[in-house]
Amino acid sequence: MSRLLLDTSAYSAFMRGHEAITAALQRADEIYVNAIVLGELQAGFLSGRHRQRNERQLETFRSSPRVRVADVDAETAGRYAVILNALRNAGTPVPTK
Repeated sequence: MSRLLLDTSAYSAFMRGHEAITAALQRADEIYVNAIVLGELQAGFLSGRHRQRNERQLETFRSSPRVRVADVDAETAGRYAVILNALRNAGTPVPTK
């Protein structure tokens, strides 16, 4: 079973037709987004010129039975910490601000 956790940049690239991301999403059995990603997307929609279109597209995406909203809980925070630390140690830190 293939599962993906989509971040804001990946969703945006998908909406722009990025081939590799589109292919990965097509292969995935389950696609997750979390509340933080949804908030970032919606904040961008509020200041954009195509708010209603973007909101409809997100709602259509979320209506797929393969798409789920992932809970952000203590376990998620722990996993995030491990990934963030590994990226820092590899010299590829993720901006946190």
